Amino acid sequence: MTATLAHWPLWKLFLFRWAALYGLLFFSGGFWNRPWHSLAVWAAKLWGHDLLAQSGPNGSGDTLENYIFCALWLVAALLLALIWSLIERRGTFTGKLAWPAHTLLRYVLGWYLLYYGWSKVFQSQMPLPDLVQLAKPLGEKSPMGLLWTMVGVSPLYQIAGGWAEVVSGLLLLFRRTSLLGAALGAGVMAYVFLLNLSFDVPVKLLSGHLLLYCLLTLVPFLPRLWAFIRGGSVPAMTYPAPPQQPVWRWVGWVWRVLALGIILVLPFQQVRQAHKLYGDWPSSSKLVGIYQVQTDSVAPNQDMSFDVRWHTLVIGDREYGNGNQPPVRRAALTLVNGTRTLGNYQDDPKTSTLTLFMSGNNEAYQYSHNGFGDLVLKSATRQLVLTPKPEGTLLTTRGFHWVNERPLNR
Repeated sequence: MTATLAHWPLWKLFLFRWAALYGLLFFSGGFWNRPWHSLAVWAAKLWGHDLLAQSGPNGSGDTLENYIFCALWLVAALLLALIWSLIERRGTFTGKLAWPAHTLLRYVLGWYLLYYGWSKVFQSQMPLPDLVQLAKPLGEKSPMGLLWTMVGVSPLYQIAGGWAEVVSGLLLLFRRTSLLGAALGAGVMAYVFLLNLSFDVPVKLLSGHLLLYCLLTLVPFLPRLWAFIRGGSVPAMTYPAPPQQPVWRWVGWVWRVLALGIILVLPFQQVRQAHKLYGDWPSSSKLVGIYQVQTDSVAPNQDMSFDVRWHTLVIGDREYGNGNQPPVRRAALTLVNGTRTLGNYQDDPKTSTLTLFMSGNNEAYQYSHNGFGDLVLKSATRQLVLTPKPEGTLLTTRGFHWVNERPLNR
């Protein structure tokens, strides 16, 4: 196989060098971001953007800087591939790199698929929506928020998708199962890429690259796949012979065992650790619920746009990890004028105090329940009576039914 690769036409040799160099830059982040950032700022100015976003890491992989990085890496890889081609011409070095590059690519893809797969298996990437999310009007959700809600309410769907990624990642780690792993991984990533495009999820660059490199992993197997599709005899796959020197054979085994150990263990541990630090757990507060405000001591305003009476209060049913800080409990407040504010809350059952942290306006309320089961809140300037609103949780409480006498489509 190595000899065959060495006799590729020049254009195939060049494309391999370009793809390998670009993949190395992309998956390593350009080795060092600082010089690339300076180039990105310069390139952005050429395209009419004076400043790049300075928000720092926020979960988006589709920033303008990310796109400029990819363009710069494409150009850099092209120039390096040209220099490489001029130096080597028709040498055999490229052919000898083909299978090691294929192995490295399989390991990189396996890492990503295992990481994202485990995050879905443990339902940490798209958790079950909480009461604050359920109370948000559908029209106010972003497309990404709608996708996260849709996947989050169906553990079966999310876990099945996670196992598809985990299995394809595991298959990619071993050469004799890499064909099946790459084919399955390409199918999974094609669907993920389609979802990212359809719901404006800012991971389009990464998912698109993972799909592309899954397809590139299939390249050595294309003659056998084509023979299978045509119904002809499928020849056995031949791989390069291992090194003859015992020391190099031993080195090869050691680095593969180390790499496989890291890839098999680290993504799993990272997902579990992230869930431990930033996961969600049921809230211990007994005030959890969606409340409709019945009375508010604040006087109404004839101009509805300035009416700041409360309309709905949501006391979230989850506690979200905050690193080494105390967990965060979410709350949402909707006013009569339609303004909706997100924040957090603290419940001290010993003093019957509910503290709301809403956009910098922090206020503590003494709470109690009247004879009708309503929640009564009192502060120095306000008194409210709130009635529990049980509706609004059908999405998470409906469950699964084999028998449906009529469709429940609301």
